[in-house]
Amino acid sequence: MMAHVKRTVSLRVCVKQTVSLRNGSIWIPRSEGPLVNSPAREGEVRSLISCRSAEGATDWCRPFGPRRSQKIASPALTRSAGPATNSRSFGPEAPRGLKLNQLLSLRTQLLLLAVLCILLTSVSVFAQRRKSPTTKPLPPVVAVDAAGLQALLERGEAKSAKPLLVNYWATWCEPCRDEFPDLVKVDADYRPKGLDFIAVTLDDLADIKTGVPKFLREMHAEMPAYLLNLSDPEPAIKLVDPKWSGALPATFLYNAQGELVYKSLGRIKVDELRAALNKVLSTE
Repeated sequence: MMAHVKRTVSLRVCVKQTVSLRNGSIWIPRSEGPLVNSPAREGEVRSLISCRSAEGATDWCRPFGPRRSQKIASPALTRSAGPATNSRSFGPEAPRGLKLNQLLSLRTQLLLLAVLCILLTSVSVFAQRRKSPTTKPLPPVVAVDAAGLQALLERGEAKSAKPLLVNYWATWCEPCRDEFPDLVKVDADYRPKGLDFIAVTLDDLADIKTGVPKFLREMHAEMPAYLLNLSDPEPAIKLVDPKWSGALPATFLYNAQGELVYKSLGRIKVDELRAALNKVLSTE
């Protein structure tokens, strides 16, 4: 036995062990059953080794490979094997510095960071644009007294005179607010046909630059707007119509000669108003 060229390793555990004498490590593949007399040649690791069990029958060990085996350094052999190796790797020690996959990962992270910065910048610019004022300015509202209102109602005898529609309203009047979209539509439809339309509010003078123009802008109203500024509105009410009590809303239609041809005390009936407008415009 001492003169025998091949060295044998007695395997008494449930896995087969092959000792590599070149690099001083032990390969342990997974196997089943107690194995003995498994020869190991210097510098050779077979992918499939015939093993002999204790009963003399032949057993086939599973192939070696990174997924089937573990590499465990032998302390007795590695002390004389030169430079140390990584006991958990299957090859020589990796060179110092970043590996290729690490460099690619770093480049990918930098690229993602750049894309994220661009997206954040775009979102910031979009938010600033949305915050920028894009709405129309507040429409002007002119304060008038009784004399100013009388001048607005007068229609001259000139050929340029047009029929006039006047709506009396207020922001605190709920029926006035409800009917105002219909009046805006009437103004858009009939102004190109030769109708003059004015809106006269009975709000407080303090609202002439706040509540009144904001409501008009919200309604997208384009007709001229006036605020009746009177301590006693009774004379102006009698000037418009002696039978009018001053209740809001109230709508009056005058022909080109200044004659009253239609009135609506309370919320307008759109069909009736349009019929009156068609009639007065057809005769002008």
